[in-house]
Amino acid sequence: MQPSLGTALSAQGLASSLRELSTRGSNVLASPNTWQRLSPRTRRYRLNRFPYGLVYAVLPTETVIVAVMHLHRNPGYWVDRLKQISDQEPNAD
Repeated sequence: MQPSLGTALSAQGLASSLRELSTRGSNVLASPNTWQRLSPRTRRYRLNRFPYGLVYAVLPTETVIVAVMHLHRNPGYWVDRLKQISDQEPNAD
């Protein structure tokens, strides 16, 4: 039986989960255009151990992780965060 997220976030599981997030975040930064496109500005990298994914936006000068989202619960809760990212982008004027 696969452990639940709550079980895995025990003292031992927390370190393993954080390592996976760090590794996946590094993969996203190294090759941001590789994973599944969610919208014109966002993509998702699925985690291996749990039903979670990194949602990130590829901007002209940086890649921003928008959310670590559960893939089956409230899937669009992070969408409002894109406006905050847009507000921080420099104008192209």
